[in-house]
Amino acid sequence: MVDFRRPGPVCSYGNPVDIDDGTLSRCASQLPGILQPDLFCLNAKPEIRFDRPVSGQTFQIDASDPATPRIRVEARIAGVYPDPSSRAEFGWRAQVRFDSSDCPNGEKISGDSRTTATEVLQGSSQGGVFTLDFQSLSGGELDLSVFVQLSGRQITGTLTGVRIEGANPTAADIKGVLSEKIVWRIIQQESRAKQFIRAPDAGGALYPYFSEDHLLGVGLGQITNPPPTTEEMWDWKQNVKAAERKYRAGKGSAQRYPQHCRDSARFKDLVKDLNDRRRATALPPVQVELPDFTTTQLERAAVRAYNGCAGRDNLGHSYLHEYRVALDANGRLVVDLPPGATTATATWEVVPLRDRPSGIGDPDYVNHVYAQPA
Repeated sequence: MVDFRRPGPVCSYGNPVDIDDGTLSRCASQLPGILQPDLFCLNAKPEIRFDRPVSGQTFQIDASDPATPRIRVEARIAGVYPDPSSRAEFGWRAQVRFDSSDCPNGEKISGDSRTTATEVLQGSSQGGVFTLDFQSLSGGELDLSVFVQLSGRQITGTLTGVRIEGANPTAADIKGVLSEKIVWRIIQQESRAKQFIRAPDAGGALYPYFSEDHLLGVGLGQITNPPPTTEEMWDWKQNVKAAERKYRAGKGSAQRYPQHCRDSARFKDLVKDLNDRRRATALPPVQVELPDFTTTQLERAAVRAYNGCAGRDNLGHSYLHEYRVALDANGRLVVDLPPGATTATATWEVVPLRDRPSGIGDPDYVNHVYAQPA
């Protein structure tokens, strides 16, 4: 039994307030003085405080197994005596959101940016302790709201400044998942082998590395088109897969290019011009073959395609690969024709830097890639 003769806590509020903790009603309308232990006293405006996590805290995605980290939350009611938190039912809503405008180079000239978000988690927990376990992957800022019904009114607390950042893989990690070894050199050229860099506007958190051309390419492979998925932004392994897909797509384009040249009207005209000149000197006409790329040429052409084949070739195609059909100073077909042979072989030449458009990609991209460590 409580001994009410003993001094109890002193209630120092100025205005009497009735408090309801959601289960039992307690009267706190006595004048300042001795307060019975089973009464609630409001000494200040009630609020929800977060003991865990705290504003400014950063959680990191595990580089070895990328997933949104699980976060334990501990919230309580402040400003009420005795503390009713352990018996109160706390409702909550949480999501992790990201906007690339918080990152260096994270906006296009037009102001467009990329966003990602986890699914929304909602629930309730007695005592204000619960764990956020997001199934989808996204870094960024935690958006957390917690609410409690107290004395017939809702008290809401929001937590800001808690961030989830990425973690860069090691060189060995990246090489360990590559199936196209040349892509390692491409990754070094594109991003210096970094998926994430510091974002000063987001408290220095490690956020996705966006391309310095402000076209919102992202990550190790600076994936631009098609626009990167959330996983390709936050999961470096998915970004590497996207880089390899892009390289293989360029390789396929390079493999098809010789046949496009053979089928072009311009190439056929060049062959006709060669034979017309031979006939004029009493030489028999010849067949002209245009070879496929060698293995080395094909790889270099695929590297060029990774950066883009901007420009027009000398046969009228609206793309410019690493190689083109060789023509002489007069615009005539250059062929290899051994004495007495009836079949000539057209040749390939590397497109000179002076013939590549300026301001679009890197004219010397292929050499820059091959200058990277193998």
